[in-house]
Amino acid sequence: MVKTPSELIQRSEQAYTGWLDGKSVYKAHFGIKELKGEIFDNRSYIIERDDGIVVGVWVSYRQIKGQWYVADIIGAPNDDAIRAMLNMTNPRVKPSRD
Repeated sequence: MVKTPSELIQRSEQAYTGWLDGKSVYKAHFGIKELKGEIFDNRSYIIERDDGIVVGVWVSYRQIKGQWYVADIIGAPNDDAIRAMLNMTNPRVKPSRD
């Protein structure tokens, strides 16, 4: 389990480097940006390698005493995760009734 922001960034950097696997980044596509209560800033990105493989990345920042810190980083390559990170809904899927 990650305990500090620097550990989170270090692990994320290792995962990103592993995902690149010697390939280059073709493009970073910017997704959503949400500012919640001026305390949390959530952003999503889709990163595309030069071979067409994509990964969704969700970064959450937290403000403490006027300073912004990385609070969480999540990355996933599957379509469901990428759609969630972009806050997309499929009109063919009926919403669940709880």
